[in-house]
Amino acid sequence: MKTCVYSSPVKDDNFVTLGLDKNIKKLIILYLIILMNYEFEYRYYGYNKKKLIDKIVLNNGKIINNSTIIKNIVLKGKNKMYHRLRTSDNKNFKYTQKIQNFKKFDKEIEMKIEDTDEVTLLKIFKNISLNEKYRVEKKREKWIIPPSENIKNSIEVIFDIYPGAPEYCEIEAKTLDELHYIENILKLKKCRFKGGMKYLMKKVFGINYNNIDFKENSNNITFTNIKILRNNVTKNFDKFNEMFD
Repeated sequence: MKTCVYSSPVKDDNFVTLGLDKNIKKLIILYLIILMNYEFEYRYYGYNKKKLIDKIVLNNGKIINNSTIIKNIVLKGKNKMYHRLRTSDNKNFKYTQKIQNFKKFDKEIEMKIEDTDEVTLLKIFKNISLNEKYRVEKKREKWIIPPSENIKNSIEVIFDIYPGAPEYCEIEAKTLDELHYIENILKLKKCRFKGGMKYLMKKVFGINYNNIDFKENSNNITFTNIKILRNNVTKNFDKFNEMFD
């Protein structure tokens, strides 16, 4: 994944974007697509977390972030590209542009935007026709397995919990070979699944996400929605209450 850092100097309402010719805009989008790298990652559910952590540590893995609430702001533009702002401190953000491919792997490019604030960023993005669509919170625990004789790059092992969904693990690697290597040594292949928050809500707790009305909360999915989600649980009530009480 390509990443650059930008410290925002804009702190007022006078930010104005330049009027660009449509053909130039198309060339810029094409250039960004060329810059994008594949995001090689798999998701897992049904593992024994203690045993998994032991295997990560055995391979010199270290925890980078304990479970922390992450705020994702999804933006809507005029094209089909996925746009997201992510922060854990409301000061430092990561902006992601992504071409989603649900059958294979996504392509993405990311930018770190430091020492700014949410209001300023949303104004800037609004000026380039990227408007807030909805927000999603999650708790994220992050581990890193460093390069070794068999892998040239660091590997991210992440544990995510979304409101109303059980924890799942995600491995992200720079290459497909390294992804398969780590998956093998952690013995996770049998736990691999396709899908995400909505899939696990339905599978584990019987929650039909698409039938829930979140309009009172502007369609945002946050941990304040737990009461609404609890009312839609149809199985594994004790597990749900254990996770979200």
